[in-house]
Amino acid sequence: MGDVVKFEAAHHRTARQNLQSFIDYCRFELDVFGSDLDWDSNHWPTAKVTFGREVETNDGWKVQGTLSDPIKEFAKAYLRYCHGLRPTKGRFELACVRCVERALVEMGSETCILRVDAPVLDLAADVARRAFCERRAFAIGRELMLLSKFLSEAGLVPGWIGWKNPNPYPVDKNLRTGKVGREAREARLPPEEAIKALADIYAFHANTARDVFTTSVAAIMLSAPFRISEVLLLHVDCEVWEKRRNGEYAYGLRIKAKKGGGWGVKWIPDVMAT
Repeated sequence: MGDVVKFEAAHHRTARQNLQSFIDYCRFELDVFGSDLDWDSNHWPTAKVTFGREVETNDGWKVQGTLSDPIKEFAKAYLRYCHGLRPTKGRFELACVRCVERALVEMGSETCILRVDAPVLDLAADVARRAFCERRAFAIGRELMLLSKFLSEAGLVPGWIGWKNPNPYPVDKNLRTGKVGREAREARLPPEEAIKALADIYAFHANTARDVFTTSVAAIMLSAPFRISEVLLLHVDCEVWEKRRNGEYAYGLRIKAKKGGGWGVKWIPDVMAT
């Protein structure tokens, strides 16, 4: 990968002229993603991206079709330029351009990067909030900030866009302390009535193999912090009895922990082991 020279705006040129100069620079002078890159293709295998557009469907938001002209040419140039300056895996540059295109469409404006201003960016950030989870919406909003700065510095918009990311950083409520954190954690727990119902089901003398299996799995998972996949993959000889110092025996189940945890034993409380 060759060196990427920071693009500088020619202040005696119009924004449209600067845009064309930027696209030509990225297309003909950069070799990011390969010197043999098929620029006209809407799919760049070496970059692992497709220049589709973000659309809202009955099944949620999806990338379909292709970005419209002329913003597609800018998206290609911007992706190649940004990856040359700061290689990333997230490819949020393309995601933020998709949100900008969607915002321009909703505003009834030409889908050209020259039309971007603060209201367009506000709507693009709203598109991100509607289409993605909080964490991804924040990341796209942050990328929109970088885009607005680049457009201002590169002379692709009149004046300077003083815009800040309105999408908040997602805070993990489970890490909070005090009343708020406690309430957030308790909200994720099943109600006490549901726990008692599982105990009643387990105590019930099931007549079918299906009911025996279901109630047994429920009892196991209430006895120790199991993942459901760990229970379903228990071996026939998984039971472990180990003598304690006081002469009594502890009962556990040998499991193959998921996510690379390896083999181990999860000990079952005595009240559930007897």
